[in-house]
Amino acid sequence: MDMEVALALYKADQSQWKQESKDDMATKLSKQMLYETFPQLDREVLMEVFCAHGNSFQQTLDVLVASTGQESEQVRNVFSPEARLAQEKALLEKAKQESAKNLELCNPPLIPDHDDYTKEQALSDADYYRAEATRHFELRNECNRKAQEAHNKGIYAVASYYSQVVSCS
Repeated sequence: MDMEVALALYKADQSQWKQESKDDMATKLSKQMLYETFPQLDREVLMEVFCAHGNSFQQTLDVLVASTGQESEQVRNVFSPEARLAQEKALLEKAKQESAKNLELCNPPLIPDHDDYTKEQALSDADYYRAEATRHFELRNECNRKAQEAHNKGIYAVASYYSQVVSCS
């Protein structure tokens, strides 16, 4: 069971890393193109609309053209269909290369590929991860206990805080 907890912690760390690295090359270029296409709009507003449409440049562009009243030809002439397809392919290729590079740099192998990796080292690694999982488990239980105590005392803000700490870990 301890190994399962350790594996779950490892997967949680990996998914957190993936969520934090959403700002890839394609997203950066899309933002830059939106800034250049709509210089009169506030950058925060542009980013809110961009995020609301799932970081899709085309959907954001369509919505902004419709809502700002700009003629669609003015904006459409910025990119011809052929140029847009070529640019999308280039953006996808750059994004794939960047994400592959990030994965290589940030994903340590699960099992070290040392030739001299002995059984004792493997067991010590397992013990370490087991102890780490136990520590996280105890911290989670302690936060649950504190949240329950605060709730029973009627201190709901503190109870909410400890509940959030438990759900984030």
